[in-house]
Amino acid sequence: MANALPIACILVACVGVSLLISSVATNNWAKYTILYKFHEGLFTKCINFKGSEVCNKLYKDIGDVPAKFAGVIALMILAIIFEVLSLIVKIAGVLMEKKLDIAVGVMQLIAVIFGAAGLSLYAKNYLDDTRDADWSYIIGWLGVSLLGISLVLLLLVFMRR
Repeated sequence: MANALPIACILVACVGVSLLISSVATNNWAKYTILYKFHEGLFTKCINFKGSEVCNKLYKDIGDVPAKFAGVIALMILAIIFEVLSLIVKIAGVLMEKKLDIAVGVMQLIAVIFGAAGLSLYAKNYLDDTRDADWSYIIGWLGVSLLGISLVLLLLVFMRR
């Protein structure tokens, strides 16, 4: 029973980071209809025309990415990196029976802050009357929420020791 909480913390964080990775990798962050149905992600834009879907890169070169959009991409990727690092450290700590909760907690907190900031920045700059949030954006928030829950579980583990 003593190891149940750290294992739950790891499992919740694994699901959360998996959702974040799926969110970043897919092209359904926003959807909108002008003349045709469009949806876009962080890297591609797709149009549905007469039943067929055509997707193109949003930007040909990394230098073409607007600063606000580059900020969203950077924050989301940093959130994933910090969470993966925290998972590696947490799993190593459990296997070696070391108490690395403070280092893991700091990395998880940074991941949650970066993920929430990236999603908020996207909403502020790209979601408006013509564009609605799509499922990739929503699972990004679900992933960040699970990372926050994992952080609370980690705090409970820390408080029990």
